[in-house]
Amino acid sequence: MTTEWEGSIPERALALLTAAGDRASAGAVLHQLGLLAQEQGDYEDAERHLPLALKMFEDLGDPDGSARALGQLGRSAWRPTSRSPPRHCSNWRFWRRH
Repeated sequence: MTTEWEGSIPERALALLTAAGDRASAGAVLHQLGLLAQEQGDYEDAERHLPLALKMFEDLGDPDGSARALGQLGRSAWRPTSRSPPRHCSNWRFWRRH
């Protein structure tokens, strides 16, 4: 007999952690879902998960988690297929070479 589960394992973990009130772990799962989406080239999905992780970390007063989520959100905003540097980049010569 097989059991059908809805959603991926991380999404199920997120639902269980949220229901248990473990916001720190839920934020970590959201962050990891964002990283996974980035690695798969699904930047829209990454930009769905990472702001939620950022909000959780900020609400918890976790500066390290907030910094990681914000950094990944920035990487997601500047897609690696882009040939132009991010708007905030000060080292234009580096970006022209790559």
